[in-house]
Amino acid sequence: MKVETLKDVLEWTKSTHRNLSQCLALCSEHHDSERVRMLLNYLSGHENVLITVLQGFIDESSSKVLSTWCLEYLDRQPIITPQNLEAAFTSQNIQDIITAVVAQHDQIISLYKHLHSRAEIPSVLELTKQLVELEEHHAMQLVQGFNRMADI
Repeated sequence: MKVETLKDVLEWTKSTHRNLSQCLALCSEHHDSERVRMLLNYLSGHENVLITVLQGFIDESSSKVLSTWCLEYLDRQPIITPQNLEAAFTSQNIQDIITAVVAQHDQIISLYKHLHSRAEIPSVLELTKQLVELEEHHAMQLVQGFNRMADI
């Protein structure tokens, strides 16, 4: 997927969350540990929620905002998607899975923060601020869910 505009970034982010959700759900079917299967399903559900929220941003944002160019960040810092997540998630422990998922979110947060720092138009500033807050809040929820699960 070629990412050039803010809408492309949102579509790419949706796709990233969709792929992660599908991978987590698939891996939950093949993991030996019941606790890990529960975690993988929990994480998959959270990724699906993010997909819906991001689609809402796309639907509600003006075409002017969505057509804002954002090439420069991706030219300097391409997003790295770990290879073979399925194999990793089916053999990893809970801590390693959380670390991998949070690392994916951290990349997205860094992208959104950079876009926010470069934005000059108030509506783009507002959208990128909301996106940063969304991803940060989501990452925090994931870690809290993990901590609750660890207490069980």
